[in-house]
Amino acid sequence: MYPPIEKYLERISREKYALSAEAERLAAYLADKIESGKTAKLIFICTHNSRRSHMAMLWAAACSRYSGLGDNTEVYSGGTSSTAFYPLAVKAMENTGWTARKVINVPEADAVNAANPAYIMAFSDEAPPLTCFSKHFTDEPNPRSEFAAVMVCSEADEGCPLVPGAETRFSLPHSDPKAFDAFPNAIMKYDAACLEIASEMNAVFRAAAKSAAR
Repeated sequence: MYPPIEKYLERISREKYALSAEAERLAAYLADKIESGKTAKLIFICTHNSRRSHMAMLWAAACSRYSGLGDNTEVYSGGTSSTAFYPLAVKAMENTGWTARKVINVPEADAVNAANPAYIMAFSDEAPPLTCFSKHFTDEPNPRSEFAAVMVCSEADEGCPLVPGAETRFSLPHSDPKAFDAFPNAIMKYDAACLEIASEMNAVFRAAAKSAAR
């Protein structure tokens, strides 16, 4: 894991974080999958797959590895519609130590183009990078069955009560930093959203790892 990200997660881990009831359910779901020898597949869903769902997916990948569950977890993201991974959300991830490489040609992803570029995101030289671009939650490479849907915005949660193929769903909404896009301090709001999501994912995976180890 890149040193800045490891330090970021170490700092978060020293702070108390109270999991919501839904977050505790997600931790229990992860622990149950691990104890059963199965891979936990998570699709993080928001309205446009442009901000919170990407950040949650990326932090889930890093936190699962940080907690020792990286080999038992697969993470994905999607929206109820698609737009593009917003640059300020990418920048907030970079501010914590993630690397991002922008590409507009991904042969296996027809949705990737100049208006909806892909970002190759990495948090470690040992873990495979993640390819992030905006897509519907049913689009490839997302799984079609045996996954959990994690709703990270209230609009998607309310507008999509049934996620086809999901074996369960969790509601973990976060405020949308998009509301501050027109303000000069917008990146500070994105950094705050990034920290909030990272803190929750870190606490979830730490709780899952602790439960699975009993």
